[in-house]
This record gives sequence, C-alpha cells and structure tokens, in this order.
Amino acid sequence: MKESRHFYVVRQEHLDGNGHGNNTRCQGVFFEASREKVLACNGLGADVLREGGVALYVSRHLGGNFFRPIYLNDIVSVYTTFEYAGGVRVTSEQRMVRRGEKVADARMEYVFVNVKTGRPIRPPADLVEKLGI
Repeated sequence: MKESRHFYVVRQEHLDGNGHGNNTRCQGVFFEASREKVLACNGLGADVLREGGVALYVSRHLGGNFFRPIYLNDIVSVYTTFEYAGGVRVTSEQRMVRRGEKVADARMEYVFVNVKTGRPIRPPADLVEKLGI
C-alpha cells in the first residue's frame, strides 16, 4: 500500500471564528484535496474516471478526529493511503501532521458507480493497480 504526502499552508479561509483550523472546513479542503491529488497524479482524476464511465462518490462512512488546533500560516502535511478489500468500496486513511505532531485524522469510504446506470461497480482495475491497493 502506497502512502502519499501533500503539503498545505493554513490560510484565513480555513479557520473558524476562533482562529482555529480544527473544523470540517479543513477536512473538505485538505483531506479531500489530497485524495483528489493522489488520484490525479496517478492519471485517475475525476475527468478520466468519468470518461471511462465511472463516477466516485463518498458513501456510507466519513469520519474524522481533530486532536490539536492549527493556526494561520501553519504548514501541515496530509498523508493518504487507500485500501481495497474487494467489492465496490475503497477506503482512504488520512492523517494531518504539523511539525511531527498528528493534529487530525480521517477515514472515508468510497463507492464507485456506473455513470449511465448509477449502480455500484468494482473500482477500475488500473486504479487498484496504480494505487497499490
């Protein structure tokens, strides 16, 4: 299983009213952006999947924990791994680290669907191969 790492600088728009970045906005920006980057860097961006008749949706499970706040101008690393145990679901495990300390983690389960039928399908074989899952 491959692990990918992406860096982000915390900006004002990532913070809540208290000046902290420990909120769902961070999940949406940092965790989702990292997942998309991993797929795109492996030639499997949403546009490529869609052209192949496949859509990717978050399904059934989305969970995260915030352990420490992050602040304006912090540099965080997001580490992402994917797991596939068969069937139609793929799971990502992610953790956000600042200066060596884990500040957040997230687990998301994805279901691939056929664009035409809307029915769940197994993930594309090239995705499983390229992500090393």
